[in-house]
Amino acid sequence: MAAAGPLQNIKAEVTCPICLELFRDPVTSECGHSFCRECIARHCQGDGDITCPQCQQKLQKGNLRPNLELRNMVEEQTVEEPRGGNLCERHQELLRLYCTEHQTPICLVCERSQAHRGHTMVPVEDAVQEHWETMKKQLEGMESTYGRLHPLVSLDWKHLSPSGVCPSPPHAMADTRASQ
Repeated sequence: MAAAGPLQNIKAEVTCPICLELFRDPVTSECGHSFCRECIARHCQGDGDITCPQCQQKLQKGNLRPNLELRNMVEEQTVEEPRGGNLCERHQELLRLYCTEHQTPICLVCERSQAHRGHTMVPVEDAVQEHWETMKKQLEGMESTYGRLHPLVSLDWKHLSPSGVCPSPPHAMADTRASQ
Protein backbone atom coordinates (compact mmCIF):
# COMPACT_ATOMS: atom_id res chain seq x y z
CA MET A 1 0.00 0.00 0.00
CA ALA A 2 1.34 3.43 -0.93
CA ALA A 3 2.17 5.91 1.79
CA ALA A 4 -0.19 8.83 2.28
CA GLY A 5 0.93 11.95 0.47
CA PRO A 6 1.73 15.26 2.17
CA LEU A 7 -1.73 16.62 1.37
CA GLN A 8 -3.39 13.65 3.09
CA ASN A 9 -1.13 14.07 6.14
CA ILE A 10 -2.10 17.74 6.40
CA LYS A 11 -5.76 16.83 5.91
CA ALA A 12 -5.54 14.42 8.87
CA GLU A 13 -4.03 17.17 11.02
CA VAL A 14 -6.90 19.56 10.33
CA THR A 15 -9.71 17.03 10.84
CA CYS A 16 -11.68 16.95 14.08
CA PRO A 17 -11.61 13.44 15.63
CA ILE A 18 -15.23 13.82 16.79
CA CYS A 19 -17.09 14.97 13.65
CA LEU A 20 -14.40 13.87 11.15
CA GLU A 21 -14.71 17.18 9.30
CA LEU A 22 -12.31 20.09 8.89
CA PHE A 23 -12.02 21.95 12.18
CA ARG A 24 -14.51 24.77 12.74
CA ASP A 25 -13.30 27.16 15.44
CA PRO A 26 -10.63 24.72 16.72
CA VAL A 27 -9.74 24.59 20.42
CA THR A 28 -7.09 22.59 22.30
CA SER A 29 -7.64 20.80 25.60
CA GLU A 30 -5.26 20.63 28.58
CA CYS A 31 -3.93 17.31 27.30
CA GLY A 32 -3.06 18.83 23.90
CA HIS A 33 -5.79 17.31 21.74
CA SER A 34 -7.78 19.56 19.42
CA PHE A 35 -11.48 19.58 18.54
CA CYS A 36 -14.10 21.85 17.01
CA ARG A 37 -15.38 24.11 19.77
CA GLU A 38 -18.96 22.94 19.17
CA CYS A 39 -18.01 19.23 19.10
CA ILE A 40 -16.15 19.30 22.42
CA ALA A 41 -18.92 21.43 23.97
CA ARG A 42 -21.47 18.75 23.05
CA HIS A 43 -19.13 16.07 24.39
CA CYS A 44 -18.77 17.94 27.70
CA GLN A 45 -22.51 18.36 28.33
CA GLY A 46 -23.70 16.76 31.53
CA ASP A 47 -22.77 16.79 35.21
CA GLY A 48 -20.29 13.91 35.49
CA ASP A 49 -16.54 13.80 34.99
CA ILE A 50 -15.46 15.05 31.59
CA THR A 51 -12.73 13.15 29.76
CA CYS A 52 -10.84 13.80 26.56
CA PRO A 53 -12.37 11.77 23.71
CA GLN A 54 -8.85 10.95 22.49
CA CYS A 55 -6.88 9.96 25.59
CA GLN A 56 -9.56 9.80 28.33
CA GLN A 57 -7.66 12.26 30.56
CA LYS A 58 -9.96 14.24 32.88
CA LEU A 59 -10.76 17.72 31.62
CA GLN A 60 -12.04 20.82 33.36
CA LYS A 61 -14.95 22.64 31.79
CA GLY A 62 -14.00 25.97 30.28
CA ASN A 63 -10.29 25.15 30.13
CA LEU A 64 -10.02 25.09 26.32
CA ARG A 65 -7.65 27.34 24.41
CA PRO A 66 -8.37 28.63 20.88
CA ASN A 67 -5.91 27.06 18.45
CA LEU A 68 -5.05 29.86 16.02
CA GLU A 69 -2.34 27.87 14.22
CA LEU A 70 -4.78 25.08 13.50
CA ARG A 71 -7.43 27.57 12.36
CA ASN A 72 -4.90 29.08 9.93
CA MET A 73 -3.99 25.61 8.62
CA VAL A 74 -7.68 24.88 7.98
CA GLU A 75 -8.06 28.17 6.13
CA GLU A 76 -4.96 27.43 4.01
CA GLN A 77 -6.22 23.92 3.32
CA THR A 78 -9.58 25.12 2.03
CA VAL A 79 -7.93 27.80 -0.15
CA GLU A 80 -5.37 25.39 -1.66
CA GLU A 81 -7.84 22.60 -2.47
CA PRO A 82 -8.60 22.36 -6.17
CA ARG A 83 -12.12 23.45 -7.04
CA GLY A 84 -14.22 21.39 -9.40
CA GLY A 85 -17.49 19.65 -10.02
CA ASN A 86 -16.31 16.33 -8.55
CA LEU A 87 -15.61 17.62 -5.04
CA CYS A 88 -17.79 17.23 -1.97
CA GLU A 89 -19.36 20.61 -1.22
CA ARG A 90 -19.00 20.05 2.51
CA HIS A 91 -15.45 18.64 2.77
CA GLN A 92 -13.85 19.64 -0.56
CA GLU A 93 -12.78 16.00 -1.06
CA LEU A 94 -13.12 13.95 -4.25
CA LEU A 95 -16.46 12.17 -4.61
CA ARG A 96 -15.25 8.56 -4.69
CA LEU A 97 -18.25 6.62 -3.33
CA TYR A 98 -21.97 6.39 -3.97
CA CYS A 99 -24.37 5.96 -1.04
CA THR A 100 -27.16 3.70 -2.31
CA GLU A 101 -29.54 4.66 0.53
CA HIS A 102 -29.30 8.41 -0.19
CA GLN A 103 -28.64 7.87 -3.91
CA THR A 104 -25.86 10.45 -3.94
CA PRO A 105 -22.09 10.53 -4.49
CA ILE A 106 -20.07 11.13 -1.31
CA CYS A 107 -16.45 11.62 -0.26
CA LEU A 108 -14.46 9.39 2.10
CA VAL A 109 -15.04 11.79 5.01
CA CYS A 110 -18.82 11.63 4.47
CA GLU A 111 -18.61 7.82 4.45
CA ARG A 112 -17.31 7.88 8.04
CA SER A 113 -19.89 10.42 9.20
CA GLN A 114 -22.97 9.59 11.25
CA ALA A 115 -25.23 10.47 8.30
CA HIS A 116 -23.94 7.53 6.21
CA ARG A 117 -22.91 5.04 8.91
CA GLY A 118 -24.08 1.51 8.06
CA HIS A 119 -25.16 2.43 4.53
CA THR A 120 -24.22 0.48 1.43
CA MET A 121 -21.48 2.17 -0.59
CA VAL A 122 -20.18 1.39 -4.05
CA PRO A 123 -17.40 3.09 -6.03
CA VAL A 124 -18.86 6.05 -7.90
CA GLU A 125 -17.67 4.57 -11.22
CA ASP A 126 -19.75 1.42 -10.57
CA ALA A 127 -22.82 3.52 -9.74
CA VAL A 128 -22.39 5.52 -12.95
CA GLN A 129 -22.15 2.30 -14.98
CA GLU A 130 -25.23 0.83 -13.25
CA HIS A 131 -27.28 3.99 -13.86
CA TRP A 132 -26.11 4.05 -17.48
CA GLU A 133 -27.27 0.44 -17.98
CA THR A 134 -30.64 1.23 -16.38
CA MET A 135 -31.16 4.24 -18.64
CA LYS A 136 -30.21 2.19 -21.73
CA LYS A 137 -32.83 -0.45 -20.82
CA GLN A 138 -35.46 2.23 -20.26
CA LEU A 139 -34.63 3.85 -23.60
CA GLU A 140 -34.84 0.48 -25.36
CA GLY A 141 -38.27 -0.08 -23.78
CA MET A 142 -39.48 3.33 -24.93
CA GLU A 143 -38.16 2.74 -28.44
CA SER A 144 -39.93 -0.63 -28.54
CA THR A 145 -43.21 0.91 -27.37
CA TYR A 146 -42.86 3.72 -29.91
CA GLY A 147 -42.20 1.18 -32.66
CA ARG A 148 -45.42 -0.70 -31.78
CA LEU A 149 -47.61 2.40 -31.38
CA HIS A 150 -46.35 4.63 -34.17
CA PRO A 151 -47.97 2.65 -37.02
CA LEU A 152 -51.28 2.72 -35.16
CA VAL A 153 -51.44 6.48 -34.75
CA SER A 154 -49.61 7.72 -37.81
CA LEU A 155 -51.61 10.08 -39.97
CA ASP A 156 -50.73 11.24 -43.40
CA TRP A 157 -51.22 14.94 -42.70
CA LYS A 158 -50.99 15.74 -46.41
CA HIS A 159 -54.41 14.16 -47.00
CA LEU A 160 -56.29 16.36 -44.53
CA SER A 161 -58.76 18.75 -46.09
CA PRO A 162 -58.27 22.50 -45.52
CA SER A 163 -61.04 22.35 -42.90
CA GLY A 164 -58.98 19.88 -40.86
CA VAL A 165 -61.44 17.01 -41.39
CA CYS A 166 -59.95 13.75 -42.61
CA PRO A 167 -61.53 13.00 -46.01
CA SER A 168 -61.40 9.19 -45.65
CA PRO A 169 -64.91 7.65 -45.59
CA PRO A 170 -65.09 6.44 -41.94
CA HIS A 171 -63.94 9.80 -40.57
CA ALA A 172 -66.02 11.85 -42.99
CA MET A 173 -69.13 9.94 -41.94
CA ALA A 174 -68.36 10.45 -38.27
CA ASP A 175 -67.96 14.18 -38.87
CA THR A 176 -71.25 14.28 -40.80
CA ARG A 177 -73.11 12.48 -38.01
CA ALA A 178 -71.62 14.79 -35.39
CA SER A 179 -72.79 17.90 -37.23
CA GLN A 180 -76.42 16.68 -37.58
